[in-house]
Amino acid sequence: MKLTVVSPRYGVEVPGGAETAARLLATRLAMRPGFTVEALTTCALDAATWADHYPAGEAEIDGVTSRRLPERGIARLIENAWSAEVRSPSSMMQELAGRFRGTGLQIFRHRKGMLFVSPIRLKPIDESAVSDSVRQILETLKASPRINRKELAEKLIAPEIELVEAEKTKLSLASDLHWMIREGHVIEFNDGSLDLPRAKPPKKEAGEGAAGPPQVATTSETPETLAGLAALPAETAITDTEPAAASPDISSRVEAIPGETSS
Repeated sequence: MKLTVVSPRYGVEVPGGAETAARLLATRLAMRPGFTVEALTTCALDAATWADHYPAGEAEIDGVTSRRLPERGIARLIENAWSAEVRSPSSMMQELAGRFRGTGLQIFRHRKGMLFVSPIRLKPIDESAVSDSVRQILETLKASPRINRKELAEKLIAPEIELVEAEKTKLSLASDLHWMIREGHVIEFNDGSLDLPRAKPPKKEAGEGAAGPPQVATTSETPETLAGLAALPAETAITDTEPAAASPDISSRVEAIPGETSS
């Protein structure tokens, strides 16, 4: 997929927060197989004067082809478009979300409504059909969200346990956690923190809580959506089959989409 990132300034030396977020997003996407990313920008470095600083033409920055335009008319259009998206980036986010989903990536909200992208579809787990070790991980993450793997191990492995037994427990914990992350039952963010997917609110039964004469009941549900796009997947139960052993250092982390939070 070919993707063009439009930014009024683009470069490692550019200090702006929004420009830095755009450059980091472009760099991360360019690292993914099948993505060709370029940046359309001006020759300016100083946001106060907008004077040309970089030479016009193409330059490769961290795998992204930067196309710098010296013509001020085109540059001004870029600056205006960028300002409009900074004020209200919903149209850009809809376009990005559609293209991300087209490549198999998942968009979801978490942490006060911030948007994240992941290659794994999240599925809250049915806790009635899991092993004791998996249930301990779930209970620990509920009580202490956003802890990392090391902190999780410290909470689940008693300090007085023998060394040989502790190593076996660590391997079992790593195997369970890897399976839960791979299946979408646990989220591992790009900063190494762990958390559980947000559960969808249950549907209201027809007539639930109604008082007085019979009425036509309605069902209320608020799906997690991205600006009107398709809802996140429904809850899926799993069996009590033990997860297969896996390398403890393999993980599937998710990346935040910079600059977008819910209102």
